[in-house]
Amino acid sequence: MKKLTLLILILFTGLFVNAQKKFEFGVSAKLGYYFPKNDANSPWYPENTISPGGGISLGYSLFDKTKLVLGIEGNYLHPKMIDYWNNQLDVKWHSLNIPFYIAQGIGSHFLINGGVTLVRQLSGYWNDSRTYYRNQKLPEYNWQAGVGWDFNKVKISINYTRGFKTVEKKIKTSPNSSFDVDVRHQEIFFRIEYPLWKF
Repeated sequence: MKKLTLLILILFTGLFVNAQKKFEFGVSAKLGYYFPKNDANSPWYPENTISPGGGISLGYSLFDKTKLVLGIEGNYLHPKMIDYWNNQLDVKWHSLNIPFYIAQGIGSHFLINGGVTLVRQLSGYWNDSRTYYRNQKLPEYNWQAGVGWDFNKVKISINYTRGFKTVEKKIKTSPNSSFDVDVRHQEIFFRIEYPLWKF
C-alpha cells in the first residue's frame, strides 16, 4: 500500500509539474534616455535625446523565479547632430532590436536582469555598391543590466545598456555622400511589460 501511495504521489507530482504554464507571451513599452559615449572626444557628435520604443516578448520559466526572455522591439532614435560645416544632419537611427536576457526574481516582487541585444538599424545609414567605400557594419551588439519590480501582471524595470564596442555610423547626407561618426551606444531606459498569454 505504501508503494502504491508513493507511486501515485510521484505520478501526480510529475503531472502537476508538466501542467505548469512555462511560456509567457507579452507586450512591452520603453522610454529611454540616449547619451552616447564619445570615445574619440569628437566635437561632431550626436546629442543626448529621448528614445521611445515598444515590442513583444516570449518568456520561458526555467525555474520558479528564473525566466529567459527573447523579444522584438522597434526603437525610435533621432538625435541632433551637426557636421564639420555646422549643417544640421538628419540623423535617423531607428532600429529593430532583439533583446535576450535572464530575469531573476528575488523575494516576492524584486527582480534583476541581464543580457544582450542585437540592434539592426533600419534607417539613416548609407551603403554604397562601390568597393572603394567601406559600408556601415550591421548589426550592432549591446549588453544590458537592470533592476525592477514584478507586480504579478505588470513588470517595471530600470535598465542600463551599452555597446560592446565603438561603431562607425555612416549618416546618409545625399544619394552619393555620407558623414561618418564613431559612436558607442549608451542608454538608460524604463521598461514596462504586460503578459497577454501563458501557455
